[in-house]
Amino acid sequence: KSGAIYSGIPDAYGLGDATFMVNRVRSKVLVVADNARNDNLSLAAALLPQAPGLSDVIVVGEAPEGSGWLTYREMLGTEPGQPVEIDPLALAHVGFTSGTTGEPKGVMNSHQTLDAVTSGWVEHVGAATYGEPMVNLVASPVGHHTGFLWGVLLSAYLAGTAIFLDRWKAAAAIELMREEGVTFMVGAPTFLQDIVNELPAGAPPIDSLTMIGVAGAPVPRSLVPTARKRLGCFVGPAWGMTEHGLGASTNPDLPQHVVDSTDGTTIGDCRLRIVGPDGEECPHGIEGDLQMTGPGLFLGYYDRPDFTEESFSGEWFETGDRACINSDGSLSIKGRSKDIIIRGGENIPVVEIETLLYKHPSIIDVAVIGAFDERLGERALALIVLADGAEQPTLQDLTAFLLENGISKHFLPERVEVVDALPKTASGKIQKAELRKAYPSFKVLDSA
Repeated sequence: KSGAIYSGIPDAYGLGDATFMVNRVRSKVLVVADNARNDNLSLAAALLPQAPGLSDVIVVGEAPEGSGWLTYREMLGTEPGQPVEIDPLALAHVGFTSGTTGEPKGVMNSHQTLDAVTSGWVEHVGAATYGEPMVNLVASPVGHHTGFLWGVLLSAYLAGTAIFLDRWKAAAAIELMREEGVTFMVGAPTFLQDIVNELPAGAPPIDSLTMIGVAGAPVPRSLVPTARKRLGCFVGPAWGMTEHGLGASTNPDLPQHVVDSTDGTTIGDCRLRIVGPDGEECPHGIEGDLQMTGPGLFLGYYDRPDFTEESFSGEWFETGDRACINSDGSLSIKGRSKDIIIRGGENIPVVEIETLLYKHPSIIDVAVIGAFDERLGERALALIVLADGAEQPTLQDLTAFLLENGISKHFLPERVEVVDALPKTASGKIQKAELRKAYPSFKVLDSA
């Protein structure tokens, strides 16, 4: 009603990323929860001197004494401003995503693009599949695009109930599902895998559940039928990104083999195509670069027209994913061409980590790659080359160094390996494909 633009900061982000995001969008108001576990108030206090545009802090809970910050309850008692007329094409949301650029990118959405994506998925799946009425267990933070779009907006769109988890624990999620009659949940495959693993063998299915959507990372194909049998509900893989909520999804009307083995069919008016190295569209069944367009596509990257221009070929957005479109029209994601790691549905900005590690006095060369992990999909592995005579840093040394430089905790590498040299091309580019072959799976070292 006020015409404000929402830009969320994921709850686990550190000072460096939070400060960057606030300053990039020139935020005027910061809303923060009094959450002792994450010490959000201390983060806000440290951020304020570095964000000159911030004029107000609103605390959900108790504000620190003498801070001058307004509590949410106090705000409710103030005189509201007059509602403004909303232009459907106006900027409504800036959601940050980590990619290959070395800085978070602010994805701009209008009211119209958000509505196209939300209403498109409801129509594609069928409103009744979400539950009547829908009770939505929201496992992703609302600062993350998944929690905002499929937690906040979808629940409001379907006039449902949203139950927000403060912290992910599979046992707590199962308990809430049974107690609150949860009908729907969407999240990365990690969440679903944890729920399946947590349920005791022979435990009854969760009767209220009608659907679990699985998106945000590659879906292990064996997980879908296993989860469907254990939970007794429709388990639907889908594919999307911050730049376009969801572009493809399964639904209960598709043949079971399509649901179990693909990422579904195109949603609504979204259009997908596969192109080869020559830019020409590939025939069905041929793998290539996945491009997309349609009314739900984002408006561009905030304050970075150069990033926007690099990401488009005419009207087609370069997703950075490799895929093929099958003969039946379904989409199969094959991998990523962009150099990012997806850990439990969260993008890890490789360039940002590598840039900081290069600053460490003991390191002269570094590469961060994603190694396969059964539960999380991938974990970050740092491969480092030491300077002559330098003392070898431990994993704890490097994580402490990164935290001191403002990196968010969930971006930290979880294993470090010292190597004599990194494989490179003649032009000096590190051959990460070779590194991924050498380190295909993640095994935590005893020393870590």
